[in-house]
Amino acid sequence: MDRLSDERTALASRLDEAQAAADRWRDEHERVATELQAERARFADEETRLSGELARRTHETEALQAEAAALRAELERARSAATVLPAPQELIEREARRLYGGALASLCFEVRRALNAVPRFSRLPLRDAESRHQQDDARAIEVVGERLLVFVNDLHDLSRAEAKALVLEPEAVDVESALRQAAREGAERPQRKLSDFLVAAEPGLPLVLADRARLAQILAALVQCGGAAETVLSARPAGKFVALGVAHPDLTVADGARLFDPLAANGEDGATRVRLALARSLATLSGGELTVTAGEVTGAVFTLTLPAATRGDGRARPRARSLTDG
Repeated sequence: MDRLSDERTALASRLDEAQAAADRWRDEHERVATELQAERARFADEETRLSGELARRTHETEALQAEAAALRAELERARSAATVLPAPQELIEREARRLYGGALASLCFEVRRALNAVPRFSRLPLRDAESRHQQDDARAIEVVGERLLVFVNDLHDLSRAEAKALVLEPEAVDVESALRQAAREGAERPQRKLSDFLVAAEPGLPLVLADRARLAQILAALVQCGGAAETVLSARPAGKFVALGVAHPDLTVADGARLFDPLAANGEDGATRVRLALARSLATLSGGELTVTAGEVTGAVFTLTLPAATRGDGRARPRARSLTDG
């Protein structure tokens, strides 16, 4: 009986401990349930707030998209109107170019008519044909007339090139032949000889697509802008283009760049400036460009870059007979 009483007492003690543990777990469950309920309520409030914020942002985004669509439509209408009706400034510039071209054409016509009206450019009949001084004077007048006529022609071509009114006839041109021809023509200048020119063309060069006469005009301008030092004419491939170079060791890059500005002309090099400005315009119209950089050793190098052609092209068909068509 005593043993059973002890076991009963121990069992009662364990039951009390189990009841106490159950009470603790119940209290903890209630606490966690209360916190979970509060968290659920907070989450529901946050979800409501975020839903409202999302709806507001969605509305703003839709409004911005509608505004952007309206702006794009307005921009397209403005572009369409601009293509139909030029801007006032563009109309003014176009009219100014037209008036300037007309005035320049009239000037060139009058100068040509005045020069051509005099036999051999103002060579007047001489009373004494044996007079050396009169012959020298007549020759000087003739040279001045020829120089003036060349300058007026360059000025007229420059205005037509800027107005995109020149007609080019591109064909496949041999680069080395064009350089050698430019050297021969440069040797005809006073105090120059053929040995003053060096032509260095890389072998296997492709042909260039250019107007033959205008290419010769560009090269002549580049050759003539230098001094009496040796002039090097070179050519090398440059991807889909061919780069033609004219190097002047006695000309600085700054002076070369200055010569490209026809508006800064003065009494000494005004004709050279106009000639080089025309050369740059002709290069651009030919699908290339004309630049001036420093030489590898000294001096300046004028580089003319033109599109490459092939011998199979023969005489290429002009892509546009008149550049006014675009």
